[in-house]
Amino acid sequence: SAASDVYKRQVVEALSYDYGVGFGYQEFLFNILRYFKAHRAELHFASVKLACKSTDRHYFEFLEPEIEVSAFHVENTFHKYYILNTIGRRMNLRDSDTILFTNNYSALIKQCKHILVIHDLLYLRKDFMPNKIFRMQRRLFVPHSIKLADRIVAISRWVKSDIEKQFNISTSNKVQAIYNYFDFNKYNEGEPAKEIVSFCKHHEYFLAVSSNAKHKNLITIFKAFEEFSKTSSSVYLVLVGKLHGVLKEYYENLDRDVKARIRIFYNISNADLGCLYKYAKAFISATLFEGLGMPLVEAMYFNIPTIVSDIDVVREVTLNKAIYFSPKDTAKLCCLMKEEYPNRGIVAEIEELYSEKNTVKCYVELVNSFTK
Repeated sequence: SAASDVYKRQVVEALSYDYGVGFGYQEFLFNILRYFKAHRAELHFASVKLACKSTDRHYFEFLEPEIEVSAFHVENTFHKYYILNTIGRRMNLRDSDTILFTNNYSALIKQCKHILVIHDLLYLRKDFMPNKIFRMQRRLFVPHSIKLADRIVAISRWVKSDIEKQFNISTSNKVQAIYNYFDFNKYNEGEPAKEIVSFCKHHEYFLAVSSNAKHKNLITIFKAFEEFSKTSSSVYLVLVGKLHGVLKEYYENLDRDVKARIRIFYNISNADLGCLYKYAKAFISATLFEGLGMPLVEAMYFNIPTIVSDIDVVREVTLNKAIYFSPKDTAKLCCLMKEEYPNRGIVAEIEELYSEKNTVKCYVELVNSFTK
């Protein structure tokens, strides 16, 4: 480090991390932390620290000694916000130090430099986010966090444009788009379960990988599959995710033969998921809103036919090379499910776009720019 960097500290804030909740955020966070640990010598700071809840400390211990883990006792959600807003004082931070806030909002009191990562502005879409408490919390925190931030990272170019539009940001370099890193090697770790391998090799199936959030619009896929089943009696639908609410009710009322051809997997290994992608007849997503859309990128990497929503962010992250339909058009999706699609050979482009040098390495360059 340069002499001027001796006293500067970098903090990565992960107080909102909850194990098993928000898989995309979890992948994003750990990919950055693993990269920071492996490339600690490239970070121009006297110390690099992680701030987390004491109940989560054990998930982050692997980062030490390169990254020091500072764990805080958090009693409940409101206490978490209190800790967040006093984090500068608790960690003795100075004006020259930097905090990377990793999950859409920051402390509302500024005691050092702020870098804010925004994954999406879903809370502004009431139709997609029925949870009032969630929307209220975001309305309280996000606008002020954006105002305080020295730099904002958006996880796609579409999110960048959405932030600039929603908050009338005209400063050209305040918001920067950096894609999330995709560690495609993770699918080669371990062996898939025998039952999954057997299913993949003996059945034709469409694959959906998604939470059951309202904006994910899984109901359209189920309706299209029900219609498709009238013309095919052998193809299955596989959902990797949970079934609840309106979707579960719809599933329970399906004809017994159709229901028998829907398989639901949850909490499976990366090897299992990789096997499901590899052998799928096609991947389907009818999402209405995304910040990036991790399963869309994964499906493109596995080079299987990828039938997805015709919305701007989806076209962006799939390089305009997927098969697109209007996400509420059940009949069109059903028609697309009947087609056969050629191999597109785009794996190298996907690997390059979401490689370390185009993603997590950019975070090193960004935080280092605050030491100059």
